[in-house]
Amino acid sequence: MFTYPMCKYCGQPIMGEVLSAMNASWHPDHFLCAYCGKPIRDASFNVQDGKPYHAACFREHMLPRCAYCDEPLVGKYLRDYWGTMFHQRHEGEFPHCAYCNRLVPPAQQERGSKKVDAIRCPICRSHAIETREEAQEPYQRARQWIGNQGLRYNNQPLKLEIVNRSTLAHYLNERGESEPHSLGATMSE
Repeated sequence: MFTYPMCKYCGQPIMGEVLSAMNASWHPDHFLCAYCGKPIRDASFNVQDGKPYHAACFREHMLPRCAYCDEPLVGKYLRDYWGTMFHQRHEGEFPHCAYCNRLVPPAQQERGSKKVDAIRCPICRSHAIETREEAQEPYQRARQWIGNQGLRYNNQPLKLEIVNRSTLAHYLNERGESEPHSLGATMSE
């Protein structure tokens, strides 16, 4: 006795044209894109988490987007320390922030203070301390925290500096550390 294939979508027998995809049988109008809900008629489609998508729907709505040009990230792409995903081409296209090493596209570029002519990203710029007045409050908090830890500094003046990566590398090199941490000396054990 002949049995008709069963449609994975509706569970009914398929008596006419059968669409075979994803190890299942479907009525042609029941093989639907998980994004737009329309039937997938092309032989080419994408699957994510067991769900089918039109190639165009997948590209435009499911792929991660580049943080710098907002185009879909197709194929190989880069992810920086901060989790920012972007096309490889932008690596040579934009300068890096002198403080956090993020890429800084032209629309976001602004030089630091007159004393430091370095490109900063908007995040570092928003947290920048450029004057003695701005440094007083975080300096006092750090000094109080160190004092609360029971650390003694023998009446020596506490010297705190906020420095860029090249200055940090210089200081760490003087201490004999051959490979300074690229984002600062904030490592602990």
